[in-house]
Amino acid sequence: MPMQISISNSIGGGGGNLGSGGSSFENLYSFAFDGSLDYINIPSYTTLDGLDKFTVSVWVKMPKGGGGGLMGKNNSGSYNAQRFKYILSLTAVQIYVNNITFSASLSLSEDTWYNIIWNFDRTIPGNFDKSRVLINNVDVTNTNGGNTQPIVPDTDPFTIGSVFRGTSSPIILSAFEGNIDEVSIWNTALSDPEMTSIYNNGTPNDVSDLGISGLVNWYRMGDKATFSTNWTLEDQGSEGNNGTTVSMPVGARQTDVPT
Repeated sequence: MPMQISISNSIGGGGGNLGSGGSSFENLYSFAFDGSLDYINIPSYTTLDGLDKFTVSVWVKMPKGGGGGLMGKNNSGSYNAQRFKYILSLTAVQIYVNNITFSASLSLSEDTWYNIIWNFDRTIPGNFDKSRVLINNVDVTNTNGGNTQPIVPDTDPFTIGSVFRGTSSPIILSAFEGNIDEVSIWNTALSDPEMTSIYNNGTPNDVSDLGISGLVNWYRMGDKATFSTNWTLEDQGSEGNNGTTVSMPVGARQTDVPT
C-alpha cells in the first residue's frame, strides 16, 4: 500500500499578508476554482519543453471532496495523452511527464492552505528520486516514479485549474475545486534551502527577491490580474507568458490567502 503522509503544520487563511520580501510585497487575493468549467489558459507554452530540470511551487486550499486537475499541458496530437498533468486532492497526488513520474497517498486537512513544491531533476540516479514533492517543506515518499522523460516540445497551451485531453477539440479530463495562489515556476531544480525560502514558514513571499535564479513564470493569481470578460493574469517571471481565465467570474477572485 502507498505510504500516507499527514501534514500537520497547517496554514491559516483569510486577509492579506506581507512576505519576507518586505513591505512592498502584498498577497491579497487567490482564485477560487469551481471544479467544473473554469481554468486559466496560457497559450503556446514552451518554457519547460525538453528540460531535464525544473521546479513548480503552488499554494492550494481544497474543500472536502475537492482538488482535481491542478495544472497540465495537453498533447493535441493524441486523444488520451498529456505532455504533463498534475492531479492533487486531499488524499493523493499524481504527476505525469508523458508517463507517471510521481504518485503518493496523502492525508491533508480540508479548508487548509498548503504550499506544494514539485522538483524535477532527470540527472539524479534512480527513477523514484527524479521527482520530489514537498508539502509545507516536508518530503512526500514517491511510490510510483518510473518515467524519466522530459516534456515533449510543442505549442499546446499550459492550463491551471484543469487538465485537458483531446485533439482538435480538447475536453476537460479533470477540473480543480478549491483555491490556488502564487504559482511560480523555475527552469532549474532548486536546492533544499531555496525551497525552504519559498515555503517561508507558511507565508508566501516575493519569490523574485529571494536570490534564486531561473524564475520563468510567476502567476500572482488574483494579484496582478485585471478583469474584462475574464481575468487576465500578468506573468511576473522572465518569460512573460500571460494567461487568461476561462468561464471564471469576477467573484472568483477572493481575499482568502495563505498567511
